[in-house]
Amino acid sequence: MGIIRRVELESIKSSPEENLNEELRDIDDYNNQGCILYGIFMELFKTIEVNLGALYDKVFEKAYGLSCLQSLSITYIPPTKRHLSISRLVKTLIDAKAVPEGLGPEIITLIKYRNALVHTNDVDPSQHMVRNAQIVNEEIKRLLEEY
Repeated sequence: MGIIRRVELESIKSSPEENLNEELRDIDDYNNQGCILYGIFMELFKTIEVNLGALYDKVFEKAYGLSCLQSLSITYIPPTKRHLSISRLVKTLIDAKAVPEGLGPEIITLIKYRNALVHTNDVDPSQHMVRNAQIVNEEIKRLLEEY
């Protein structure tokens, strides 16, 4: 029997249903991994938001004091009245030198990635971005401990 005939016979052994089931299992594995990464990223992002808010409060309420803020021309909005976007909060922290300029673009990238995950179908959850979120989160925690 020739090679071509053997390949034809082997392909007949697996039914279309078996092939479909295998493809569906692969899709399920991919979707499960995507869901897990999505969940991890979103949890990290929420923690980043909370920690940035805490850093904002520490920097402006305790470290500078309200009179110093006025002399720096920085508008502090207390937590009870705060409706700042996270992007604006980051920009304010960078302007106040509370967040290193190099960390700012990393946070902005995470914000854009989060928005794309939530509002579009153009982006898939990524292990790389989860790792970036972990690194940024640790850096923000370190900054919080310094204040």
